[in-house]
Amino acid sequence: MAGARIKILVCVMFIYSVSEMAAELNPEIEVVYDMLTRRIDSLVHDTNYLKSELDETKADFKSDLSAIVSRIENAEAKISAFTLNTDSREEDMTNYDVNVEVKRQLVAVRKMLAAEKALLRKMVDTLENKFRAFESEIRSQISLLNVSAGSSVDGLVHAITDHKLETNNSLMLTDIQIGKVRKDIEENREDLLDAITEVSQNILSKTRSELGSAKNELTRLINDERTEVLSKLVSVERTQENVESKFNQQISQLSKRILEEEDITVAFSARLVTERSHYGKNERIIFDHVDYSHGGGYSASTGIFTAPTSGTYIFTFNVESTSSGIAHVLLKIRNLTKTRVIATKGTDSNAGNAAVDYVWKGEQVWVQTSAFRDKYYIWPYRTTFNGVLID
Repeated sequence: MAGARIKILVCVMFIYSVSEMAAELNPEIEVVYDMLTRRIDSLVHDTNYLKSELDETKADFKSDLSAIVSRIENAEAKISAFTLNTDSREEDMTNYDVNVEVKRQLVAVRKMLAAEKALLRKMVDTLENKFRAFESEIRSQISLLNVSAGSSVDGLVHAITDHKLETNNSLMLTDIQIGKVRKDIEENREDLLDAITEVSQNILSKTRSELGSAKNELTRLINDERTEVLSKLVSVERTQENVESKFNQQISQLSKRILEEEDITVAFSARLVTERSHYGKNERIIFDHVDYSHGGGYSASTGIFTAPTSGTYIFTFNVESTSSGIAHVLLKIRNLTKTRVIATKGTDSNAGNAAVDYVWKGEQVWVQTSAFRDKYYIWPYRTTFNGVLID
């Protein structure tokens, strides 16, 4: 039973291959016919071209020959005319020596013309011989082309005929074999269907088994990957919690430090904006406009800075005089003079100084005029007083 099934499958494959071969034969025959047609057209074209060349050469040769003959005839006519003219002149000559010289020259001219005529005749004969040889060679080549074309065409026709016979015989044998195979298929149709069904079921069972194995393997890989991802997520969450805890702790410490620093930071900056004609001696300057104040301590109404906390402070001050006189001022800490400046008389004349000192909480600092003169001339705006707790 198994041998019969294999035989049926082989026959089916044979029928398919024969049908493919038959489909390929028709294009090959068409290609052969196309090659034969192009070859015949080429031979006809070459033959016509040689014939036209031969006709043109023959016409040119006839034209050249006519020109040569015409030249010879003209030369003979000139010789005859010259001879008649010479004979007429001989009758009029009385001098014997002159007559002899003229006759001698006449004989020389006749010999030269005769030699030229013989040369022209020889050239004509040579050209005729060459033309005959060329014509014979052309005709032999045309004959060879005709014979070659005839033999090529006959050979191609015989080859095509043989190819057709072989193809027909093969197709007849193929038809016979196809008929036998069809008969075998009809007789063993049920066996063939059973074989196909059995092969299909085997393939389907094998495919299902492979799919089941692949599914189980894929499920295992997914579960392993899921477990690993969950483990990593738990680890990341724990790490994130630790990081957040440390970050919150650092933020708390930093906030506490900032608050502590804000509590101990003291700074102010003030300037004079009120214009006066002059200041008296030992008179405190009231910087009535506060540009910045942190931590308190400076009073814009009195011009006095009262330290809100103990520490090391730095104080700077600047004074500008007028064209009316000088400005001489002092920096007073605990009512003691720490430093002084003098701005000379003149427009845009100013001077400044600074001092660093430890000031206890509640102690006062201010700027005042000197006691050397009764009047001091101070211009506002660039007259300033600043202080900062540095430690």
